[in-house]
Amino acid sequence: MKQLLGYILLIWFLLLVKDLFFLKHAIRTDEYSVRLLLSIDLLALPTGTFFLFELLKPYTVTWKTIWTHELPFLLLILLYALTEDTGLYYFILLFGLAYGLTIVYFVLKKMKLYNIVLKENYSNTDNVNVRWLTTTSILLVACMFAWTITSFYVTDWGDTCYYFFCCYIWGFISFRTKHQEIASREFFDEPDNSYEQNNQSNNEAKQNNVNSLILKLEETLSDKKLYHNPRLTLLDTAKELGTNRTYLSSCLNNELHTTFYDYINSFRLKEVEEMFHSQEYINCTIEELAQKCGFNSASTFRRAFVKTYGCTPLEYRKKCEITTI
Repeated sequence: MKQLLGYILLIWFLLLVKDLFFLKHAIRTDEYSVRLLLSIDLLALPTGTFFLFELLKPYTVTWKTIWTHELPFLLLILLYALTEDTGLYYFILLFGLAYGLTIVYFVLKKMKLYNIVLKENYSNTDNVNVRWLTTTSILLVACMFAWTITSFYVTDWGDTCYYFFCCYIWGFISFRTKHQEIASREFFDEPDNSYEQNNQSNNEAKQNNVNSLILKLEETLSDKKLYHNPRLTLLDTAKELGTNRTYLSSCLNNELHTTFYDYINSFRLKEVEEMFHSQEYINCTIEELAQKCGFNSASTFRRAFVKTYGCTPLEYRKKCEITTI
Protein backbone atom coordinates (compact mmCIF):
# COMPACT_ATOMS: atom_id res chain seq x y z
CA MET A 1 0.00 0.00 0.00
CA LYS A 2 2.87 2.37 0.77
CA GLN A 3 4.34 1.70 -2.66
CA LEU A 4 0.99 2.43 -4.27
CA LEU A 5 0.71 5.65 -2.24
CA GLY A 6 4.13 6.68 -3.56
CA TYR A 7 2.97 6.30 -7.16
CA ILE A 8 -0.24 8.20 -6.41
CA LEU A 9 1.65 11.10 -4.87
CA LEU A 10 3.92 11.18 -7.93
CA ILE A 11 0.90 11.38 -10.25
CA TRP A 12 -0.66 14.20 -8.20
CA PHE A 13 2.66 16.04 -8.19
CA LEU A 14 2.99 15.81 -11.98
CA LEU A 15 -0.60 16.96 -12.47
CA LEU A 16 0.02 19.96 -10.23
CA VAL A 17 3.29 20.76 -12.00
CA LYS A 18 1.48 20.83 -15.35
CA ASP A 19 -0.46 23.83 -14.00
CA LEU A 20 2.71 25.87 -14.54
CA PHE A 21 1.44 26.17 -18.11
CA PHE A 22 -1.14 28.59 -16.72
CA LEU A 23 1.71 31.06 -16.20
CA LYS A 24 1.88 31.52 -19.95
CA HIS A 25 -0.41 34.35 -20.94
CA ALA A 26 -1.35 32.73 -24.26
CA ILE A 27 -2.62 29.60 -22.50
CA ARG A 28 -4.23 31.39 -19.56
CA THR A 29 -6.30 33.58 -21.84
CA ASP A 30 -7.37 30.73 -24.13
CA GLU A 31 -10.58 29.17 -22.78
CA TYR A 32 -10.10 25.86 -24.59
CA SER A 33 -6.54 25.39 -23.25
CA VAL A 34 -7.62 26.21 -19.69
CA ARG A 35 -10.50 23.75 -19.82
CA LEU A 36 -8.35 21.02 -21.34
CA LEU A 37 -5.72 21.39 -18.61
CA LEU A 38 -8.42 21.34 -15.95
CA SER A 39 -9.98 18.22 -17.49
CA ILE A 40 -6.64 16.39 -17.26
CA ASP A 41 -6.79 16.86 -13.47
CA LEU A 42 -9.62 14.32 -13.39
CA LEU A 43 -7.08 11.57 -14.04
CA ALA A 44 -6.10 12.02 -10.39
CA LEU A 45 -9.59 11.16 -9.14
CA PRO A 46 -9.39 7.36 -9.63
CA THR A 47 -6.01 7.27 -7.87
CA GLY A 48 -7.78 8.03 -4.60
CA THR A 49 -10.06 5.12 -5.39
CA PHE A 50 -7.09 2.79 -5.83
CA PHE A 51 -5.71 3.78 -2.44
CA LEU A 52 -9.05 3.23 -0.67
CA PHE A 53 -9.57 -0.13 -2.40
CA GLU A 54 -6.09 -1.32 -1.50
CA LEU A 55 -6.52 -0.29 2.11
CA LEU A 56 -9.85 -2.09 2.53
CA LYS A 57 -8.83 -5.22 0.63
CA PRO A 58 -5.04 -5.58 0.35
CA TYR A 59 -3.36 -6.63 -2.89
CA THR A 60 -6.50 -6.24 -5.01
CA VAL A 61 -5.50 -3.25 -7.14
CA THR A 62 -4.33 -4.63 -10.50
CA TRP A 63 -3.69 -3.13 -13.92
CA LYS A 64 -7.20 -4.23 -14.85
CA THR A 65 -8.59 -2.20 -11.94
CA ILE A 66 -6.52 0.81 -12.94
CA TRP A 67 -7.60 0.76 -16.58
CA THR A 68 -11.25 0.12 -15.71
CA HIS A 69 -11.37 3.34 -13.68
CA GLU A 70 -9.01 5.52 -15.70
CA LEU A 71 -10.15 4.67 -19.23
CA PRO A 72 -13.53 6.50 -19.10
CA PHE A 73 -11.77 9.70 -18.02
CA LEU A 74 -9.08 9.30 -20.69
CA LEU A 75 -11.69 8.83 -23.41
CA LEU A 76 -13.78 11.80 -22.26
CA ILE A 77 -10.73 14.06 -22.10
CA LEU A 78 -9.59 12.92 -25.54
CA LEU A 79 -13.08 13.49 -26.92
CA TYR A 80 -13.15 17.02 -25.55
CA ALA A 81 -9.65 17.69 -26.95
CA LEU A 82 -10.92 16.72 -30.39
CA THR A 83 -14.35 18.40 -30.30
CA GLU A 84 -13.80 21.45 -28.04
CA ASP A 85 -17.45 21.00 -27.05
CA THR A 86 -18.32 23.23 -24.05
CA GLY A 87 -21.26 21.01 -23.10
CA LEU A 88 -18.97 17.98 -23.03
CA TYR A 89 -16.57 19.83 -20.71
CA TYR A 90 -19.32 20.47 -18.16
CA PHE A 91 -20.46 16.87 -18.53
CA ILE A 92 -16.92 15.73 -17.67
CA LEU A 93 -16.96 17.86 -14.51
CA LEU A 94 -20.31 16.46 -13.39
CA PHE A 95 -19.24 12.93 -14.31
CA GLY A 96 -16.17 13.31 -12.09
CA LEU A 97 -18.29 14.61 -9.23
CA ALA A 98 -20.78 11.74 -9.55
CA TYR A 99 -17.93 9.22 -9.76
CA GLY A 100 -16.31 10.56 -6.61
CA LEU A 101 -19.52 10.53 -4.57
CA THR A 102 -20.31 6.99 -5.74
CA ILE A 103 -16.86 5.75 -4.72
CA VAL A 104 -17.09 7.36 -1.29
CA TYR A 105 -20.50 5.76 -0.70
CA PHE A 106 -19.11 2.39 -1.81
CA VAL A 107 -16.04 2.76 0.43
CA LEU A 108 -18.08 3.64 3.51
CA LYS A 109 -20.11 0.45 2.97
CA LYS A 110 -16.95 -1.61 2.51
CA MET A 111 -15.59 -0.17 5.76
CA LYS A 112 -18.36 -1.92 7.66
CA LEU A 113 -17.42 -5.26 6.09
CA TYR A 114 -13.75 -4.56 6.77
CA ASN A 115 -14.44 -3.95 10.45
CA ILE A 116 -16.40 -7.20 10.65
CA VAL A 117 -13.44 -9.08 9.15
CA LEU A 118 -11.11 -7.49 11.71
CA LYS A 119 -13.24 -8.52 14.68
CA GLU A 120 -13.56 -12.03 13.30
CA ASN A 121 -9.79 -12.45 12.92
CA TYR A 122 -7.91 -10.12 15.28
CA SER A 123 -7.80 -9.95 19.07
CA ASN A 124 -6.53 -6.36 18.83
CA THR A 125 -7.52 -4.00 16.03
CA ASP A 126 -5.67 -0.85 17.11
CA ASN A 127 -3.09 -0.95 14.33
CA VAL A 128 -5.28 -2.35 11.56
CA ASN A 129 -8.53 -0.45 12.01
CA VAL A 130 -9.38 2.24 9.46
CA ARG A 131 -11.54 4.61 11.50
CA TRP A 132 -9.47 7.45 10.11
CA LEU A 133 -10.74 6.56 6.64
CA THR A 134 -14.05 8.28 7.38
CA THR A 135 -12.20 11.56 7.86
CA THR A 136 -10.18 10.86 4.72
CA SER A 137 -13.32 10.25 2.66
CA ILE A 138 -14.85 13.51 3.87
CA LEU A 139 -11.65 15.39 3.01
CA LEU A 140 -11.49 13.84 -0.46
CA VAL A 141 -15.11 14.78 -1.14
CA ALA A 142 -14.39 18.33 0.03
CA CYS A 143 -11.34 18.43 -2.24
CA MET A 144 -13.44 17.20 -5.14
CA PHE A 145 -16.04 19.91 -4.59
CA ALA A 146 -13.28 22.52 -4.30
CA TRP A 147 -11.78 21.40 -7.60
CA THR A 148 -15.22 21.43 -9.30
CA ILE A 149 -15.87 25.00 -8.10
CA THR A 150 -12.45 26.20 -9.26
CA SER A 151 -13.08 24.55 -12.63
CA PHE A 152 -16.28 26.55 -13.11
CA TYR A 153 -14.81 29.76 -11.71
CA VAL A 154 -11.06 29.95 -12.33
CA THR A 155 -9.36 32.35 -9.89
CA ASP A 156 -5.84 32.61 -8.48
CA TRP A 157 -7.22 32.60 -4.92
CA GLY A 158 -9.34 29.52 -5.56
CA ASP A 159 -6.41 27.64 -7.14
CA THR A 160 -4.11 28.54 -4.23
CA CYS A 161 -6.61 27.22 -1.68
CA TYR A 162 -7.05 24.04 -3.73
CA TYR A 163 -3.28 23.41 -3.84
CA PHE A 164 -2.92 23.83 -0.09
CA PHE A 165 -5.96 21.60 0.44
CA CYS A 166 -4.37 18.84 -1.68
CA CYS A 167 -1.11 19.06 0.28
CA TYR A 168 -2.95 18.84 3.59
CA ILE A 169 -5.08 15.84 2.54
CA TRP A 170 -2.21 13.77 1.19
CA GLY A 171 -0.02 14.79 4.11
CA PHE A 172 -2.71 13.44 6.45
CA ILE A 173 -3.08 10.25 4.39
CA SER A 174 0.70 9.72 4.29
CA PHE A 175 0.99 10.16 8.05
CA ARG A 176 -1.80 7.66 8.75
CA THR A 177 -0.46 5.19 6.17
CA LYS A 178 2.96 5.25 7.84
CA HIS A 179 1.38 3.98 11.06
CA GLN A 180 -1.13 1.64 9.41
CA GLU A 181 -0.71 -2.11 9.67
CA ILE A 182 -2.00 -3.95 6.62
CA ALA A 183 -4.54 -6.68 7.35
CA SER A 184 -3.57 -10.16 6.18
CA ARG A 185 -4.81 -10.88 2.70
CA GLU A 186 -5.98 -14.39 3.53
CA PHE A 187 -8.59 -13.01 5.93
CA PHE A 188 -10.39 -11.52 2.92
CA ASP A 189 -10.27 -14.68 0.79
CA GLU A 190 -13.22 -17.00 0.30
CA PRO A 191 -13.71 -19.17 3.40
CA ASP A 192 -12.34 -22.70 3.37
CA ASN A 193 -15.16 -25.06 4.40
CA SER A 194 -13.33 -28.31 3.68
CA TYR A 195 -12.65 -29.06 7.35
CA GLU A 196 -16.25 -28.44 8.29
CA GLN A 197 -17.57 -30.58 5.43
CA ASN A 198 -15.26 -33.48 6.26
CA ASN A 199 -16.12 -33.46 9.96
CA GLN A 200 -19.89 -32.99 9.95
CA SER A 201 -21.56 -36.07 8.52
CA ASN A 202 -24.65 -35.74 10.74
CA ASN A 203 -26.12 -33.36 13.29
CA GLU A 204 -25.01 -35.38 16.33
CA ALA A 205 -21.45 -35.68 15.08
CA LYS A 206 -21.51 -32.00 14.18
CA GLN A 207 -22.55 -30.96 17.69
CA ASN A 208 -19.96 -33.26 19.27
CA ASN A 209 -17.24 -31.75 17.11
CA VAL A 210 -18.36 -28.23 17.99
CA ASN A 211 -18.52 -28.94 21.74
CA SER A 212 -15.15 -30.63 21.64
CA LEU A 213 -13.57 -27.70 19.79
CA ILE A 214 -15.04 -25.10 22.17
CA LEU A 215 -13.85 -27.05 25.20
CA LYS A 216 -10.38 -27.43 23.69
CA LEU A 217 -10.32 -23.72 22.88
CA GLU A 218 -11.17 -22.73 26.47
CA GLU A 219 -8.61 -25.14 27.92
CA THR A 220 -5.87 -24.03 25.53
CA LEU A 221 -6.46 -20.34 26.22
CA SER A 222 -6.57 -20.90 29.99
CA ASP A 223 -3.54 -23.21 30.15
CA LYS A 224 -1.24 -21.61 27.59
CA LYS A 225 -2.61 -18.07 28.02
CA LEU A 226 -2.42 -17.39 24.30
CA TYR A 227 -4.37 -14.19 24.88
CA HIS A 228 -1.25 -12.64 26.47
CA ASN A 229 -0.03 -12.20 22.90
CA PRO A 230 -1.44 -8.80 21.82
CA ARG A 231 -1.07 -9.80 18.15
CA LEU A 232 -2.96 -13.07 18.48
CA THR A 233 -5.13 -13.82 15.45
CA LEU A 234 -7.85 -16.31 14.64
CA LEU A 235 -5.44 -18.12 12.32
CA ASP A 236 -2.82 -18.50 15.08
CA THR A 237 -5.45 -19.92 17.42
CA ALA A 238 -6.86 -22.28 14.79
CA LYS A 239 -3.38 -23.69 14.09
CA GLU A 240 -2.86 -24.24 17.82
CA LEU A 241 -6.12 -26.21 17.95
CA GLY A 242 -5.46 -28.19 14.77
CA THR A 243 -8.45 -26.80 12.88
CA ASN A 244 -8.99 -24.08 10.29
CA ARG A 245 -9.99 -20.49 10.92
CA THR A 246 -13.31 -20.75 9.04
CA TYR A 247 -14.56 -23.58 11.22
CA LEU A 248 -13.35 -21.93 14.42
CA SER A 249 -14.98 -18.63 13.45
CA SER A 250 -18.23 -20.46 12.68
CA CYS A 251 -18.20 -22.05 16.14
CA LEU A 252 -17.63 -18.71 17.84
CA ASN A 253 -20.35 -16.97 15.85
CA ASN A 254 -23.03 -19.65 15.80
CA GLU A 255 -22.47 -21.44 19.11
CA LEU A 256 -21.07 -18.78 21.43
CA HIS A 257 -22.65 -15.85 19.55
CA THR A 258 -19.50 -13.78 19.75
CA THR A 259 -16.56 -12.68 17.65
CA PHE A 260 -12.95 -13.73 18.06
CA TYR A 261 -12.11 -10.17 19.15
CA ASP A 262 -14.71 -10.12 21.95
CA TYR A 263 -14.02 -13.71 23.00
CA ILE A 264 -10.27 -13.22 23.48
CA ASN A 265 -10.77 -9.90 25.23
CA SER A 266 -13.16 -11.58 27.67
CA PHE A 267 -10.24 -13.74 28.87
CA ARG A 268 -8.03 -10.68 29.16
CA LEU A 269 -10.66 -8.76 31.13
CA LYS A 270 -11.23 -11.69 33.46
CA GLU A 271 -7.53 -11.88 34.28
CA VAL A 272 -7.32 -8.12 34.86
CA GLU A 273 -10.30 -8.42 37.21
CA GLU A 274 -8.52 -11.17 39.16
CA MET A 275 -5.42 -8.98 39.40
CA PHE A 276 -7.52 -6.15 40.86
CA HIS A 277 -8.47 -8.50 43.71
CA SER A 278 -4.89 -9.67 44.28
CA GLN A 279 -2.44 -8.00 46.67
CA GLU A 280 0.39 -9.17 44.41
CA TYR A 281 -0.42 -6.53 41.79
CA ILE A 282 -1.50 -3.69 44.09
CA ASN A 283 1.49 -1.53 43.09
CA CYS A 284 1.00 -2.05 39.35
CA THR A 285 -0.74 0.62 37.34
CA ILE A 286 -3.91 -0.20 35.45
CA GLU A 287 -2.05 0.28 32.16
CA GLU A 288 0.62 -2.22 33.24
CA LEU A 289 -2.01 -4.82 34.17
CA ALA A 290 -3.79 -4.34 30.86
CA GLN A 291 -0.53 -4.81 28.99
CA LYS A 292 0.34 -7.94 30.98
CA CYS A 293 -2.97 -9.48 29.94
CA GLY A 294 -2.52 -8.79 26.24
CA PHE A 295 -4.24 -5.47 25.60
CA ASN A 296 -2.41 -3.44 23.00
CA SER A 297 -3.45 0.00 24.25
CA ALA A 298 -4.94 1.58 27.35
CA SER A 299 -7.80 3.14 25.39
CA THR A 300 -8.90 -0.20 23.95
CA PHE A 301 -8.75 -1.77 27.41
CA ARG A 302 -10.87 1.01 28.94
CA ARG A 303 -13.54 0.74 26.23
CA ALA A 304 -13.75 -3.04 26.63
CA PHE A 305 -13.82 -2.81 30.43
CA VAL A 306 -16.58 -0.20 30.55
CA LYS A 307 -18.63 -2.19 28.05
CA THR A 308 -18.36 -5.35 30.18
CA TYR A 309 -18.46 -4.02 33.76
CA GLY A 310 -20.36 -0.77 33.35
CA CYS A 311 -17.70 1.33 35.08
CA THR A 312 -14.13 2.46 34.46
CA PRO A 313 -11.16 0.27 35.51
CA LEU A 314 -10.17 2.87 38.10
CA GLU A 315 -13.64 2.88 39.69
CA TYR A 316 -13.72 -0.93 39.77
CA ARG A 317 -10.25 -1.14 41.30
CA LYS A 318 -11.18 1.30 44.07
CA LYS A 319 -14.19 -0.88 44.93
CA CYS A 320 -11.89 -3.92 45.08
CA GLU A 321 -9.49 -2.10 47.40
CA ILE A 322 -12.32 -1.09 49.74
CA THR A 323 -13.62 -4.69 49.78
CA THR A 324 -10.15 -6.02 50.55
CA ILE A 325 -9.71 -3.61 53.43
